[in-house]
Amino acid sequence: MTLKQYLEKRHRYEIAVFVTMTTLFGLVNATSKILERVREGYAADWAPALVSELTGTWAVLLLVPAPAFRHQFLVNMLDRSYLVKSEQIDWVQSAGNYVLLHCADRSYPMRMTLSGMVSQLDPKLFLRVHRTAIVNVSRIVAVKESGDIQLELENGTLVPVSKTYLPVLKQHLNGHSAATRP
Repeated sequence: MTLKQYLEKRHRYEIAVFVTMTTLFGLVNATSKILERVREGYAADWAPALVSELTGTWAVLLLVPAPAFRHQFLVNMLDRSYLVKSEQIDWVQSAGNYVLLHCADRSYPMRMTLSGMVSQLDPKLFLRVHRTAIVNVSRIVAVKESGDIQLELENGTLVPVSKTYLPVLKQHLNGHSAATRP
């Protein structure tokens, strides 16, 4: 069974490679990514070659559980608490140290930064498209490129897209999941 098959069979995992300090000294230039945690798809391509390169040295491939993404958020509003499932979210808007979770029927304020929110949402389902916006990619129906770039969502909402995030958005919409976020 290959490493990739093993990882596909199991839950999501990330790979970390550790080597002794004496080994690391000689390999730092050749394998600068050796201590990086990388996503399983990328690691499956280079990990076997790296292990064979380290033959005769002490190396350990360690499977580390990948960070879990939140599937729901508990939002407190006045005298009630609401459970908002991530699949209900159309888009997320930044408002200082708060975010607004825009869902079909209403918006829910939550004390969290947009950077904090993007790290808790599954990147296969949500993309940051602007310094003030994250969008649920399944809600996108059109990209409007006349003047400022905007995404039109199923409910008619227009969400701004900045040039910084445009390449990752286009890559995702073309069916290639982005390995890294800007």
